[in-house]
Amino acid sequence: MALPTLLVGVWGDPGGWREAEYRVRLGDEAVEKRSKTSLEPLAELLRPSKTLIIASDTLAEPRGSYEKIRQAVVEKLYDWVSGNTDTLKSGKLSIVVAPNVGFYHGCRWGFEAGLDPFDTIKSVVLVRLYEELVDLTMEAPRARLVLDTTHGVNYMTVASFEAALDAARLAALTTGATIDILVYNSEPYPRGASDTPILEIHAVYTGAADPTAAVETAAHLIHRSVTRSGVRVKVVGSPEKLAPLLGPINTDARLLVEDGGVPAAVAILYAMPLAAAYLAAECSYDVDYAVEVVRDALDAFHAYTVVEESPCRVTHQAGLEYSGVYAVLASAALLRHVRRAYIRAIGDEAPCRLEDLEDRGVYLDELPEIAARLYTPSSIFASKEAWSISSQLEGCKCSGAGRPQCSSEPQVPVYCEDWPGEQCKTPDLRNLLAHAGLEWNAIEATIDQSGVAVRYREGCWEQVKKLLKSAARAWLTSA
Repeated sequence: MALPTLLVGVWGDPGGWREAEYRVRLGDEAVEKRSKTSLEPLAELLRPSKTLIIASDTLAEPRGSYEKIRQAVVEKLYDWVSGNTDTLKSGKLSIVVAPNVGFYHGCRWGFEAGLDPFDTIKSVVLVRLYEELVDLTMEAPRARLVLDTTHGVNYMTVASFEAALDAARLAALTTGATIDILVYNSEPYPRGASDTPILEIHAVYTGAADPTAAVETAAHLIHRSVTRSGVRVKVVGSPEKLAPLLGPINTDARLLVEDGGVPAAVAILYAMPLAAAYLAAECSYDVDYAVEVVRDALDAFHAYTVVEESPCRVTHQAGLEYSGVYAVLASAALLRHVRRAYIRAIGDEAPCRLEDLEDRGVYLDELPEIAARLYTPSSIFASKEAWSISSQLEGCKCSGAGRPQCSSEPQVPVYCEDWPGEQCKTPDLRNLLAHAGLEWNAIEATIDQSGVAVRYREGCWEQVKKLLKSAARAWLTSA
C-alpha cells in the first residue's frame, strides 16, 4: 500500500515555463517525464493523496477586492494545470494563495511599515500544511510530506520550507504519527536552451518528525510565547469596522497558550505525570478550536488588505506574527500529546472530566508510564517519586474504610477505599519541579484493591497550574 503523501509545490508564474525532460528517483523507483513543471513527475512518482500549490497573490491583476484577487490566482493556476499536466490535473489538487511583495502588473504590492511579510507568509503556509497533515495522519501511523522548491520565488521558498518542518512536527505530535519529510529541487533550466534540456530533480533534504520531539516543541513554545509579545494579529491601520474582531481573536489565542499550552509544555519538560493527567482530564482546548482561532486570524489578515487604483497599490495593513500562530497550534498539539499519553497509560477508561479523575486518582504504577509516554528524558524522576511514595506507604495496612494502620506516619495523607479530603497547603514551585509535580504538601493518597492512587488535594490543582505558568519563565532563564 502506498504511503499517504502530501505533495507541496512552491510556484511563481508558470506562464513562461518551458518543457524539460525531468528525471527523479526515490529508492528503486524512477520517473522520466517531459513537462513544464517538476511537480508533474514528482506526482507520478509519489502518487500523492493530495497536492498543494503555494502560489503568490501577485499572479493576478490587482482588480477588485483582495478576495477577488486571490480567487483569480486560484482560477489561473487551475486553468494552467488543466492545460499543461496529466497527473496533476487528474489528482486531488488545492491552491494556497500567499502574500508576495514587489512591483507587479504596474502595481506596488506590500505591507505597511512595521509588519513582517516573512512572518505572514510562513503563517499562511504553516496553518494549511498543519491542517492537511493532521487529516492525513489521523488514521495512518506513518505518512510523507514532500516539498518541491524548484519554482519558488523571492523568500516564499525559505518561508515554505521552515513552515513545512514546523507543520510536520506539530502534526506528528497531534496524531502520534511519524511523518517522513523530503524536499526536492530541480537543476536550473539552462538560459537560452534551444533543445529540451534533461534536468535531474534532486532530494536536497530528508528528515522525519515524530512525537518524540515533544520536549523540543515544548521548549520552542515557551521560548516563543514568553519572550515575544504573545499571540496576535498585528495591525498598523485599523479600519473601525474590523477592530472588534481583533480583541476576541487575540484573547482566545492567548488563553489557549497560557492556560493550556504553557502548562502542558512545563509538565512535559519537568516530567510531571500527575499534572499531565489533570491537563488531559480537563480537555479544555482541542485541535479544532486552535485551528478555528488561527483561521479567524487569517481571515482578519485578508480583510485588512486595501486595493487602490491610482497610484496602484495592494497594501496589507495587518500581519501575522509567526511566533503566535505557531504557539496556538503547538499548544493544541502538546495538549493532544499529553491526552494521548494519559489514555495509553491507563486505558480506555481515561475520563475527560476533572471530577472523574479526582474520584479515581492516578495509580502509582501509572505515573512512570505517563511520564515515559510524554517522551521526556526526565521521566526517571517521576519513577523515583512514585517509588518514594510507595515506600512511605509500604507499612500501611487496611482493615476497612478510613485511616489505615501504618508502622510509621507517612508524609502523604492516606485513607483506605476513600480520600482523606485534605485541604491544599500552598505548594512551593522549586519543590514541585524537583519532585515531578508530586510535592507531598500538594497530594493525598488512597489504597484500594487495585493499589495506591494519588491526586492533588482540594484546591491544589488550581495552584499547581498557576505555578506551571510561572515556571515557564523560570525554565527559560535557567535553560
